[in-house]
Amino acid sequence: MAQSTDVRSLDVLEATSTMAVDRSVSKEQKVLEECFKLIGNLEYDAAKAVCEKEKDGVRYSGPTWLKFLGEIVRLCATEKQYHSLEFLEEQRWYTRREGLKDIYALALTELGRIGDVYGAQRGGTAPGWERKMATLCSAVAVFIKARRELLDIYTQLAAVQAAMDLTTAEALVVQVLSRFNAHYAGGLLDPLKELLSREVHLLQLLLQCQLQISNWQFLPSLFSLRTCQQKLKEWHGLQFEDKRFTKRSVRSSFSLSKTQQWPLLYQWLCKFNATLVSKFSFYFQQTLSDQCSAPEMKTLLGKTDFDIISRLAAVKRRSDLLVFALVFDSRNAVPPFPGQGYRLPECVPEPPVGLASYPALLAFPAEYPRQLWPDVVSLIQEHSSRLSVPSTPSIKFFDPTQSGKFFFLGKADPRMYLVAVFAGRKVEKESSVIGALSEVLGYLRLTELFASLRAG
Repeated sequence: MAQSTDVRSLDVLEATSTMAVDRSVSKEQKVLEECFKLIGNLEYDAAKAVCEKEKDGVRYSGPTWLKFLGEIVRLCATEKQYHSLEFLEEQRWYTRREGLKDIYALALTELGRIGDVYGAQRGGTAPGWERKMATLCSAVAVFIKARRELLDIYTQLAAVQAAMDLTTAEALVVQVLSRFNAHYAGGLLDPLKELLSREVHLLQLLLQCQLQISNWQFLPSLFSLRTCQQKLKEWHGLQFEDKRFTKRSVRSSFSLSKTQQWPLLYQWLCKFNATLVSKFSFYFQQTLSDQCSAPEMKTLLGKTDFDIISRLAAVKRRSDLLVFALVFDSRNAVPPFPGQGYRLPECVPEPPVGLASYPALLAFPAEYPRQLWPDVVSLIQEHSSRLSVPSTPSIKFFDPTQSGKFFFLGKADPRMYLVAVFAGRKVEKESSVIGALSEVLGYLRLTELFASLRAG
């Protein structure tokens, strides 16, 4: 009888112990869910506070759990640095601050050790939880590796002096998301997966849109812009009211609350989108003008981040500008140059030849002077390779063809050229005119955009 009582007592004690472990595991899981949700919403300080409170309030979970919480606190700090673009700030020789890349390397090492400890404990009191924690350590490591790859991409973009070719950058961004999805096992880290996926998709779309605009692909770039706009509105699930998503709000930071602002990375992505909208409006100005009246078009262009047409009008008022032309090099273009307007997909146009292979997509203030076009094309062909060098964005000529005209030639994209023709040489002394043209060229080359990454 006594033996039976002892057995029942042992069963009760074991059940009680198991319930205590289950309650502990349940609490730990809730803590992690809350932390990752806060980090996914960019509330780093709140997530850190949750972890610190848990570290101070528990003693039964063991040192491994406390070490893992310490790594989550480190993750909060690195995410804050990442989204504030601190890793792009110029390092001085007298600063000894540890770089974000070094912090990532240390975090990966520590997570590997913690994961190994949990993996070795699979025969303990809560084997299911220990397996989950080992898997979670691996998932956090996968997220950090993706962050480290994106850090390298942003560093490369910050060093770009002109958007001559961003194909490689776009391919690298696609690879980051592909590798992350291939190794991510899912689970508690879903808020961080959503955060990373949204950022990478948006960056890839922006780079893709730049390539489409530079190759003068109207519909693909229009669809990309609309998708970018939608993803910006959906950032972290926040739906902006249309009246708030204006020129002012795009160029400044959105307020999350009275004390919290959108991080610099998000502001830069908004700026990238606004720049592409302005560039799209300029490159396809003739096509867009056919869809509305001249006053409506002027109003719409005035709402863009950088109204290039207005700046050219100011140049015209201050100088003897004859024409400003946007010239496209259509030779060997893929897909073939379709010409102005819409075409059905099955209607493949014949590629233009001769002078026609350098069409003027836009002429301001009037149609381009056809009698000067052989000279313009000759200048482009002669100096194309030289203009591809970032340090030589533009070349200014005086009467290179004995025509008595002053030419300004610049390369905005691999196939896109800006040509300004003036009636005489006096414009050479007008620094404000040349400065305005250089400003337009720099904006289209995305020089200021990429430089702003490093400037913050």
